[in-house]
Amino acid sequence: MSRWLLPSRLQLKHAVKVGIAAGLLAIVCWHANLKMVHYPAMGLVATMLSLNTGETLKNGWGRLGGSLLGGLCTALWISGLGLNPLAGTLAFSTAVLLCETLKLPTMQNQAAAVTAIMAASTEFGQQPWEYASSRVFDNCIGIAIGILVTLCLWPEHPELTLKRSTSAIVAKLHEIYEDVCQTLVTGIVPEHEATLAALVSQLQQAEATLEASVYGILGWVLVLQNWSDRLMGLRRLRRHLRSLSHLSPALHSSQFRQECQPFFDQLWPALRAKFRVLETHLQGTGHSNPLADSPPPFALLHERLTHLRHQQITKKYPLDDVIHIG
Repeated sequence: MSRWLLPSRLQLKHAVKVGIAAGLLAIVCWHANLKMVHYPAMGLVATMLSLNTGETLKNGWGRLGGSLLGGLCTALWISGLGLNPLAGTLAFSTAVLLCETLKLPTMQNQAAAVTAIMAASTEFGQQPWEYASSRVFDNCIGIAIGILVTLCLWPEHPELTLKRSTSAIVAKLHEIYEDVCQTLVTGIVPEHEATLAALVSQLQQAEATLEASVYGILGWVLVLQNWSDRLMGLRRLRRHLRSLSHLSPALHSSQFRQECQPFFDQLWPALRAKFRVLETHLQGTGHSNPLADSPPPFALLHERLTHLRHQQITKKYPLDDVIHIG
């Protein structure tokens, strides 16, 4: 029960952020003498729905665009048809249709809300363009405060999080790689399936962190550092490991050991060097992909395993897909 009753540290921080943002918004509304405070309040709440900084920035930019689109559609239809239910319906439908066509769900929610509220206001018919611009500006005040508080209070460090998680993944991959290579020669088969499944979960978490953080300045830094390529390389390494582990139970014949052991003897030091380069790269800020070129033993091993597959000694290994780990 305690797990459900006690908020996490991240949830507490988010609650404090929302409270401070609401206080700042109240001060701004009071000093600016804003009469329709529900517009900036709606913008603030819609922006700060997520605990993640990247998602908040994404919501913020989407809400800004949605407010502008909703105000524009409402002003156009009401200035042309007057303030009536038909104009409001057409304005709402136009805003939603544009967002659906352009596949902008974050903008769609805000555009629909702004359009519906403004179209229902009796004051809109007098000066539609002036009224729409004023309400959109009010809405943007709340959005701007939400973004500002999110960036200033406990800002996230996605780059540091990605470095830590990927370094842990690389260390585990290296350990399993050496075990699997030993297995292919000795015939002793350790159980790696659970660890490989856990690595899938770790990679998915790292990819989710990256996807949620590619907005704003922090996201631009991650793009420049090619984090998507790094995670793709780690995923291919894991796939390569899984394929090798599927090989091992069936490949302990004398013919296999005779043909492939020399290449595995070359492969182990090359793998150690490769993982050292990879770990150094993940800790740094280089733009190149250290997995782009496979070590020479991989090319030789590819040829030898292809030969064994043609002799129907190996069947399961997807050579062309994962043998080149870059």
